[in-house]
Amino acid sequence: MNQIELLRPDLLLLGLVPVVLLLLRWRFWRNTVEHSQTDRFPSLGLRRPPRWLYLPRVLDWMILVLLVGVFIEPVLPVGQRQTTVRALDLILCLDLSASMRKGIEEEPGSLYVIPGEVSRLDAVKEVALDFIASRPQDRIGLVVFSANAYLVNPLTTDHDVLTEYIEMLDGNTLIGEGLTSVGEGLQVSNELFSFFEVDDQKDGKAIIVFTDAEQNYGRKPDGPLQVARQNNTRVYFVGVGIPVEVVLGSLTSVVEATGGGHFDAMNAGDLERVSRQIDRLQRNSVEITEYFRNQALAWPLLVLAFVLLVGNCALRALPVFYVTG
Repeated sequence: MNQIELLRPDLLLLGLVPVVLLLLRWRFWRNTVEHSQTDRFPSLGLRRPPRWLYLPRVLDWMILVLLVGVFIEPVLPVGQRQTTVRALDLILCLDLSASMRKGIEEEPGSLYVIPGEVSRLDAVKEVALDFIASRPQDRIGLVVFSANAYLVNPLTTDHDVLTEYIEMLDGNTLIGEGLTSVGEGLQVSNELFSFFEVDDQKDGKAIIVFTDAEQNYGRKPDGPLQVARQNNTRVYFVGVGIPVEVVLGSLTSVVEATGGGHFDAMNAGDLERVSRQIDRLQRNSVEITEYFRNQALAWPLLVLAFVLLVGNCALRALPVFYVTG
């Protein structure tokens, strides 16, 4: 269990004020309302009031403790909880090959980035960040590939961490590889779904591949695409700065057979179309882990203090509590 932290421990001193007021009130009651010989009642054969008649005084102290707890603002600094939501399971599969450093508006055969232009990778990152921000409940994973594929972040709803990883990606992340193996990226994405035991019968799963080059190294995409189709996983290809038919070649029909699609993204604005297409997918009931930071605990204390205050006022309105007030 996470340790509770206090955001305003300095306000503990304010608790002394109501303590003093309660003590003064008790002293006033004893000197002016109670009989001056109350302490001698037992020796005279008289009984003190039963203890339950002192319940209003006990409630006074309980309300005091709760209000002090509200003022010092207790929080759970970090935590998580399981909840079931209607969501999608999505994997962003990003090409980090050398050609992704080209400008988004360049001709496919160009060898240099035009100064001041947004690179293809930067354009994809911008769209990916907007995509993640618009899906607070979806579980999203991140896979990158060049000659080989790598899992950067598993399926998660902690989008703050996912955003940080995407922001760290640049053209030098896999600079030592340079080639393009779309098949490896798809293979790792399929394995990620299998690792998380995502139900093969559910529809709300998709792999979104952003790439600007055809397969030129490693595992062919045919096999992983067939696995995705068998597992009910839709695959979307986005050709970044290059016609997607050049990237897919004869695999266009195989991609469509998964229930996904392919898009030409010849400029940064075109990349947003894939997001609208994915919005049409049927969402599934998914059990997710929600993460929270600095969850406030003051509200339950305040509500409980209010309930006790109402009950205390109701008790003091009864004549039987006049003596012990």
